[in-house]
Amino acid sequence: SKMSTAEAKKTGGYLKDKVLIAKTRVMSDEVQRAILKTTSHKMKPPNKKHMDRLVAASYGHYENVNLSELVNDMEKRLHCYESIVVLKALVTLHTLLKSG
Repeated sequence: SKMSTAEAKKTGGYLKDKVLIAKTRVMSDEVQRAILKTTSHKMKPPNKKHMDRLVAASYGHYENVNLSELVNDMEKRLHCYESIVVLKALVTLHTLLKSG
């Protein structure tokens, strides 16, 4: 059976995120990995470990990460066509505003 356009986009977005997560492992970019993991395409709540990492980054606990870059990177996730990613990005931004 043929894959619908929506299914193809969903699969493509998931695979793109998997490649980006692998790239963050190679580059040792824990904050970018945390952004991708907290706003994943999976239908489950954001992972607490990665959420805590983003809150720590908002307090300046990671070198080469400033708050405006963190918020800008989170904002990019709001433009995803996948509603679960957008919802998780909003939850994560809310948590950062509340706790970060």
